[in-house]
Amino acid sequence: MVKQGVFFKCTTENATNFRRASGKDWFFKVTGPNGDIYEKWVSINDVEEMENPKGRGNVNLVLRAKGSKRVGLITVESIDGAFTDEDGDFVCLAVFDCRGCTLEEFSLQGEWLVDSSESGATFEVELDEDEDDWADYDESAAVSISLLDMECEIRTV
Repeated sequence: MVKQGVFFKCTTENATNFRRASGKDWFFKVTGPNGDIYEKWVSINDVEEMENPKGRGNVNLVLRAKGSKRVGLITVESIDGAFTDEDGDFVCLAVFDCRGCTLEEFSLQGEWLVDSSESGATFEVELDEDEDDWADYDESAAVSISLLDMECEIRTV
């Protein structure tokens, strides 16, 4: 069993509490049970569960190796929280329990939420696969809000 975390950092302007929208997919490049890296992004949803083929509880994703009976299992262990504007270094956003597979790369693509540090308003952030900057305007506080130079790492925890 290997536990891997998604770690995130960025430069913020009037933004705080960057977090994954509840029930949305996390996108990874994964090394499967036969040691092959999946070329396409694999999505894992913390809300969707399936039966563990090895018979012990539920998991969030089952990867089956082509031509063998090997399986890789991934369970979302915890969604630790959010990146705030006070954080200067990498912060763990989530931890995944990986059995028979390894998370290799993480993509920020998908739906996220961020709060204005000035007004507290929540903004929906939709990111594409290659984006590392996001900006909007908080009309109630009359300030721009942005996340710049977003970076992610996967680390064993």
